[in-house]
Amino acid sequence: MALNPGGVRYIGSSTGSTPITKPTLTVQGDLMILGAFGSSQPSASGFATIWSGIVGTGYGLIAYKVHGDEAATTSYTVTNSSYSWFSTYRGADVNSPIGAWSYTAESGDTTPTATGITTGTPRSMIHGIITAESSPTFTPPSGMTETPSSDTSGGETCYVIQAEPGASGDKTWTASASGSFVMWLIEIREGQTSRRLYFDSAAAAPLAPSTWCAQWDLPADKSALPSKKLNDTRGSSAQSWRTYTDASSTNNQDSVLARFVVMLGTGYIQGGFLAVLQSYEGNTLANCFSQISIKIIQPGGTDRAVLYAGQTNTGTSGSEFSATAQANATNRYFPKATLSRAMTAAWAYEGDALVVEIGYRQNSTSTTYIAGMYIGEPSGTDLTDANETETTDNTPWIEFPWGLTLQGEGPDMREDVGPYMRRIE
Repeated sequence: MALNPGGVRYIGSSTGSTPITKPTLTVQGDLMILGAFGSSQPSASGFATIWSGIVGTGYGLIAYKVHGDEAATTSYTVTNSSYSWFSTYRGADVNSPIGAWSYTAESGDTTPTATGITTGTPRSMIHGIITAESSPTFTPPSGMTETPSSDTSGGETCYVIQAEPGASGDKTWTASASGSFVMWLIEIREGQTSRRLYFDSAAAAPLAPSTWCAQWDLPADKSALPSKKLNDTRGSSAQSWRTYTDASSTNNQDSVLARFVVMLGTGYIQGGFLAVLQSYEGNTLANCFSQISIKIIQPGGTDRAVLYAGQTNTGTSGSEFSATAQANATNRYFPKATLSRAMTAAWAYEGDALVVEIGYRQNSTSTTYIAGMYIGEPSGTDLTDANETETTDNTPWIEFPWGLTLQGEGPDMREDVGPYMRRIE
């Protein structure tokens, strides 16, 4: 998964112990970087310190945390902070996300310059931070991009990807007014390569699962639902809408719309996944939210392991399907962004298959409103990650972090290949 910036949230004019809310769409595995300043040394519970010390006439803290399986946690407590920000990055190395860093203090002109760093890994992101007591606005250094939503008087965060390890060079901002500036450059290391798969609307599934995942309540007869292929490269299958009207008055029902299958090689699948599809509902009273189940099946079609059984959330806030015309369907995470995407780790073996089943959860007793999403590969561009407002009909996808080996890529550990290696399934 390539490194990408997420959201930034600022908190100002606060004292004592301050809750700082994590940016919208923060998910498991995201790197969270926190900055805080105050008249006393700030601290942040649960965060690892990158830097702390005197900043001008006060004290500062730069700290980080990899977001774990804590979907219900919406904020974190910062102590002794009068000014804080909280930014997220996706695709970082979850085990060792931070590499080199520098801190620079400067005053007197409008072109403050941060001391360069030397990165140690390829494709690292250089995360730039600047703030000033005089509260000017900033233009980021040449070649760096301002982090989304980070433009605020008195501070800015920005980034650039450095393809090869080595010296970054110094980085110079342009400020709207002179003042006393403090700056950091931080190396964020890229995580292990992930694998993105695509929902083919035309090609049949290469292996037929014997059963559907137990999460699904509706429809009662699933025999007519499509079983299609998951592609490991983006194809050109046409956009195809999958819709359903939950006619049951039972609350919190799960309706499945389609399933997708890709053949696997031997590998250990673990970590969190991420899927983005465009969805809609016929009326806000429907309270429809994304639902997904993932499992491994054996060559005969029977289940080997359930990796993700689906969400059981009954809340009616956050990432509800957009109540709009089908043509204006909007990006949605599967499952919704506030929920855990942690899979139950399991081995897959050559000839097994991965099965992804998609649908929606209706958290209401409505019996008349339609909901749905589209599958297929209607364009040469993927739907945008970390964006739940996009309506352009680009290609939906699902992404797995590591261990997803496709058929023919790994050893077949189900067979005896010598006197000292035996079947391990």
